[in-house]
Amino acid sequence: MLGGALVLSEGPPVPPPRALPPPPPFLPPFALNFTEVQDSIEIKAKQADMLQQSDKLSFSIWIHPTNEPMPSISSPNDKKYYLSINVINSYALYCCENRWLRVAFRNEQPGWKWIPTNTQLPLDQWTHIAVTYDSSGTGGLYQNGVLVNDQLKVMGKLEANGKNLAIRIMERAVEDADHAQQTTTHTTTTPTKPNRFTGMIAHLKIWRKVLTAQDIQQEMRLNMAGTGIDGDDVVGWWRFDEGAGPTVYDSTGNVPEGRIAGARWWMPPDSMANVPPSSIAFDFRQMFNKRLASDIIIRVDESSIASSSSSSSSSSISSPSPSSSTSLVPHGAPQASTQDPSSSVTLSSSSASSSSSSSEFLYGHRIVLAARCEAFRAMLMKGMSESTQKEIVIKGVTFSTLSLLIEYLYCDTVEITPQNAVELFIAADMFQVLRLRSMCEHYFYMHVSEENVCTILELADRFQSRFLRQYCISWILAHFGPMMSADSYLALPRDLQQEINMVASRRFFSPSKKRKP
Repeated sequence: MLGGALVLSEGPPVPPPRALPPPPPFLPPFALNFTEVQDSIEIKAKQADMLQQSDKLSFSIWIHPTNEPMPSISSPNDKKYYLSINVINSYALYCCENRWLRVAFRNEQPGWKWIPTNTQLPLDQWTHIAVTYDSSGTGGLYQNGVLVNDQLKVMGKLEANGKNLAIRIMERAVEDADHAQQTTTHTTTTPTKPNRFTGMIAHLKIWRKVLTAQDIQQEMRLNMAGTGIDGDDVVGWWRFDEGAGPTVYDSTGNVPEGRIAGARWWMPPDSMANVPPSSIAFDFRQMFNKRLASDIIIRVDESSIASSSSSSSSSSISSPSPSSSTSLVPHGAPQASTQDPSSSVTLSSSSASSSSSSSEFLYGHRIVLAARCEAFRAMLMKGMSESTQKEIVIKGVTFSTLSLLIEYLYCDTVEITPQNAVELFIAADMFQVLRLRSMCEHYFYMHVSEENVCTILELADRFQSRFLRQYCISWILAHFGPMMSADSYLALPRDLQQEINMVASRRFFSPSKKRKP
């Protein structure tokens, strides 16, 4: 049976740590975030006999600690809070508040044994940890692909005790029996103030062989690209990339799914859920659509979208409601463009298009529009015909949507609603107003439901919103039972359905999960 544990202990380890290369640029699309003592994941692997390795094994994981050490105090009854990744009574990985690592294995003799290491995880960055075990006593500990401890001298086959895999924040007293054994080498004169581990984990993986340094480095590189080493030697691989829902899955299909209790899904800070800070003063609202000092009039030609709008449902992202209906974009609505900013908007002079232009108009200031919007900068400041005209007409967008977009350019805020979110997102993309586009993405992210997730997914796919697209796919997979028969899911484009069905077939219908006849 596997029997190993990695523990962050209390004191300075011996021997001194080795010099390490810079941390790898690892940033997973999703991870599991542990912030409370009750946070846990439990994988009940009662049928997973392949976890019963006794001669050779390796396991690895990415960890990102976020908590600072607490001041020392003198009370003997203080608690320690470790992140425990543990095949029960067999092997584990513990991370406490000061982040020193220890390894432990349970074999027939001497039993459960703690081994000090020289490794301390850095704060606020991802670190790859790998542990190898060979019954001949040649195990090692690797940090970011570098061997940092080759003194894991535990010999003999590991004792088989447990099968369940538990990931949790574990509370223990400083003076309990386990801790007394841990501190035989790492001693402290005063315990630390009560604290809990907070941080994230990604890509937990177990092998039935001893990995080499080259294997571990290759695994790291593949993890950074979103994949990993595959093959018959992989016992279990939990990517933690589901992104939504209470369940985690083994990518190999060897081990049953696990249940999340308390731990929350994490996404990178530069995802669509992170709206950049405001960049304009409130006083600009006083200039919005005011004739005073304006030097340009903006009209809209809605004739290009009038016919399609009359035959299509309105563009909206509905709040969860049984009766709500959603439409992605009216047929004939403007498409996203990656061309020159000036080509993203169709313009014509007032003399050529006044017959089809809206009677409504907006007053504007060239310098404000050009400073806040790349598309307006191209048309008003780079020698185009519009740069000398006092009145311009814009095609391909409704007057109400353009009014909201220009209001945002002046005021740096706008009210996003289910009725205007889609058209405002398209206009923000068309005019290259990136922060407004992010605000719309955030709105979609906060309002995903069974009624609109397919609409949002199709929109994200069409406009290349990577994080929003991945979140919608994860949401559908987390609710795949009701979604697979929903009309909105069946109406998705064939390529999106095939992509989701392929992931679902690997996750829910792998050969190991098929019922025996």
